Amino acid sequence: MAHQVSYTGHPFLDVGLATMAAYSKKHRFADLDDSDFQQIADYIEENYTRQPLRSFLTMAFTSNAWFAQSAFNPDRQNLPPEKQQEARQKRKYWADRHLRQWAQSASTLETCLFTGLPAAGLELSGKLRPGRVGRA
Repeated sequence: MAHQVSYTGHPFLDVGLATMAAYSKKHRFADLDDSDFQQIADYIEENYTRQPLRSFLTMAFTSNAWFAQSAFNPDRQNLPPEKQQEARQKRKYWADRHLRQWAQSASTLETCLFTGLPAAGLELSGKLRPGRVGRA
C-alpha cells in the first residue's frame, strides 16, 4: 500500500513525521514508504514498554498507555514462559491498533482530521468505541 506523506500544518504531527524521516535516513516526508513505517512501528512496539523510554513517554502520553503498563512487557522479572507469551500477544494486539493503522484499509467513513484522507477506525482501548486516534 503506497502512502504519500506530506506536511499537515500541525506542529506535533509534522515533528513526528520529521522524526520518522530522520530515523529512516530520508530527506523528505514524501520519501517515507511502507517499509519505513513498518520498521518504526516495530521499534516502538519492542522498545516503548522498556526503560528508559517507558518513563520518558509517560510525560508526553497518559500513564495508562498500553506501552507504559508492565502487563505488556514480556521481559519483566520472574515471568513464567506462558505469561511472557501472553504479554507478547497483548502487546502485539495493541501495538497493531496504535502503531499500524496506516497499514489497515480505511473501510469506514472516518477521515483524518489533518489531511482529509480516509482513516481506519479501530478499537484503541477495549473500553471505548473504535476510533481514529488516541493520546496513548
